[in-house]
Amino acid sequence: MSETINIANTNELSKVVNRVKQHYTPKYQVILLKGDLGTGKTTFTKKLLESLGVKEDVSSPTYTLVNEYKTPENSSIFHFDLYRLNKPEEALDMGWYDYLDSGNLCLVEWPEILESYLPNEFLLLEINKIDNEETSRQFKLSEYPKDFS
Repeated sequence: MSETINIANTNELSKVVNRVKQHYTPKYQVILLKGDLGTGKTTFTKKLLESLGVKEDVSSPTYTLVNEYKTPENSSIFHFDLYRLNKPEEALDMGWYDYLDSGNLCLVEWPEILESYLPNEFLLLEINKIDNEETSRQFKLSEYPKDFS
């Protein structure tokens, strides 16, 4: 499965959120977010978590590497930003596999850094600017086995 969704601005982000929620299942509890700096990975995460009832202020875990949020049902959602990871093994030190094996939703920005430590199945959301416009984005949503080729 692979589909592309184009939006003109962040007001249309709910279209992407709804499609991702339709594909999110226990099989695809890990959602990888790929895109250049400033394409909207954290903005998408904020909108998704808001739609799942998270009341906390959602921010990028750039320096902490992972933030945990709670749903109204008291389930955890883990949001990773791996941009500042110096080497992949640092993720193992912070309990990477414990997070993945928790059964909770895991959103991972900059997953390329941990390619060899990713689960076998995941949703991949690739975000790109359209024609270098400031607000238009293209979202490509794919269900994957572990393969970045």
